[in-house]
Amino acid sequence: MKFLNLTKQKSTMQIPSKQMQGVLHRLFIKYKFPETQARSLAKIYAESTLDGVSSHGINRVPLFIKYVEDGVVIVEHGDSGPA
Repeated sequence: MKFLNLTKQKSTMQIPSKQMQGVLHRLFIKYKFPETQARSLAKIYAESTLDGVSSHGINRVPLFIKYVEDGVVIVEHGDSGPA
């Protein structure tokens, strides 16, 4: 099982990758991403963190969500276009 290690000061927290993906998936669904895209985004952000690519890992999610809120990133819903 893969874990995400979050270190703050002298303590470490391990979060199973699947759990992190689940949290991210729910977040993206909340922001109206289609199911398939929400799952893909969650997987990519979690796996990037596990692979040590912090520039594209979970620490980038708050900025990505801000882009969605500000309209910089447009959430599309299949053939019907943006939400």
